[in-house]
Amino acid sequence: MPYSILGWVSTGLLALLILPYLLVQINKAFIKGKNKGLLKVIRFLRKLHKPTGIVLLLVAAYHGYLALGSIRLHTGIVLFLFALATVVLGGSFYRLKDKKLLKLHRVLSLMTIVMFFIHFFFPRLFS
Repeated sequence: MPYSILGWVSTGLLALLILPYLLVQINKAFIKGKNKGLLKVIRFLRKLHKPTGIVLLLVAAYHGYLALGSIRLHTGIVLFLFALATVVLGGSFYRLKDKKLLKLHRVLSLMTIVMFFIHFFFPRLFS
């Protein structure tokens, strides 16, 4: 069952992708200051953010291919499309520096996380 291992790797990559945002929110809400150690971790995770998003797409695509063997309507395909759109918007923001793209990237990230939970708990919802 290598596809299940790749699913867990994808889950870990998704968690790694949202961690910088979560740490910033925790810093704002609870620490309310400039914790040097936390800011160092956030900076490091931000450097990993772009390559991790691309790796997530590759691992998720291979996971889906091994699990289903073909492209068909499935919660995983919908999740993959949300993740792909999120990566494209993130890359577009990085290149164009348009704040609207960053907002859309964040909204789509939230939708991707919701779709992840749907895929995790109800994988055959569309079958």
